[in-house]
Amino acid sequence: MVSITGGLAKAYIEGLNHRNFILELIKPTSVISGPGTYVDQKHHFSLKAIERTSCCFFDLQTFKDIVSNNSKLSDFLIHVISKRSISYFDKFISLTQKQVNGRIAENLLYLNSFIYETNPMELTISFQDIAEMTAMTRDSVVRVLKDFCTEKLIKMEDNTLTILNHDKLVQLSELG
Repeated sequence: MVSITGGLAKAYIEGLNHRNFILELIKPTSVISGPGTYVDQKHHFSLKAIERTSCCFFDLQTFKDIVSNNSKLSDFLIHVISKRSISYFDKFISLTQKQVNGRIAENLLYLNSFIYETNPMELTISFQDIAEMTAMTRDSVVRVLKDFCTEKLIKMEDNTLTILNHDKLVQLSELG
């Protein structure tokens, strides 16, 4: 059990042939515990810092004892787990039913609204991270981002990405 107290991390599944899938980016003050905590005591995903990150580790048995004796905390955790599950379901639909342009548009909107919360964004994630978030290759990500620049949907300078046409990105994301 870990809580991110500063920085940015990624939760990812290690796939075959070193192909990983990023489940989500994790900001402060998220509490992370895998599904194995209550099922099989295995780690089903990995965590890795993307930026300089600080965290707080909790003893699992102590945490279980606190949760079992605090109904408000239990309700809160069920709410957090439910929201996370819904976001995973939405991501699975996106990955299986959207074309590459729709996936990248959705990812850029996610980064803008939930991770960096500013436009322009100073990206601390790599093109490979974006590829692993969208189930694409790094080359495909670079190609789509270049196309988005040509179409004046975004502007990229070094690690700074500016969304120029938010409405068009929303449309691409929705239509897939």
